[in-house]
Amino acid sequence: DDAAAAAAVDGGQRMLTVAVLGLVIKLIGVLFFYDSMRIRGETVTPYAYPGEVWRHVITDAVCSLTVVFNCWLLGWRASGAVSDPLVAFLIAALIILNMSPVVRSTGRILLQTTPAVAADALHKAVRDTTMIDGVVDTQHEHFWTLAPGVYCGSVVVRVREDADSTRVLHLARQLFAPHLTHVAVQVQKSAFD
Repeated sequence: DDAAAAAAVDGGQRMLTVAVLGLVIKLIGVLFFYDSMRIRGETVTPYAYPGEVWRHVITDAVCSLTVVFNCWLLGWRASGAVSDPLVAFLIAALIILNMSPVVRSTGRILLQTTPAVAADALHKAVRDTTMIDGVVDTQHEHFWTLAPGVYCGSVVVRVREDADSTRVLHLARQLFAPHLTHVAVQVQKSAFD
């Protein structure tokens, strides 16, 4: 029985050493990323949103901190029957909270929903397109996010038979260009006014 207790203490010491080492490495990562964001002004990162990276790095460090805390609890209290599940639940909750914005954003991209940040401007561009001389109406408007920060759209513009379709195409593209990275405008002559 004494040998099992000694092995448990030795294993706990190794686990604590690895957990503290992991926490130190994560904290160095936090400091490095913070300096990197400050120097670059959050403009150039491999991710679309530097805030997501920052949140991930902080969550990773907090998870390591909870493991260190759990090792300390195991050293203080011989039983991990309560602390292990609680720490595991806390880490799982942190991961879920950290990933939920990414999952929502990815879901909106996959469902090709209209980007919320540009929805009002795009609807105004559609209204303004109908005000162009010779335009009868617009149809099949569809706007979506191709990737974070890359917005696409397509619209069919019906014009009168006597309208200058090249001019209408040019003006319609100008209305959508400030809001969309890629835009497809199809001009159709209308047989009836």
